Amino acid sequence: MSKEKATYLVNKALANPSLVKNMPEDTFFKFVLGIAKYDKTKAMQLEKLKPFTTSQNKAIFWEAVGILMPSDNFN
Repeated sequence: MSKEKATYLVNKALANPSLVKNMPEDTFFKFVLGIAKYDKTKAMQLEKLKPFTTSQNKAIFWEAVGILMPSDNFN
């Protein structure tokens, strides 16, 4: 996904939250991680619209936005 496309899609999703609320979690998770690559703040806004339900998805998301350090750094 290009930065321009990511920006367009995230702005569209934030303007129409129903678009993400109906999205399956695995698809939404991939979408949010793709957005996080370019804009961590907007990725966090998306996650607030539809919080991840699995702890694994939450941890991976937190790593992607820099809130949590990857666990392999502690070995």
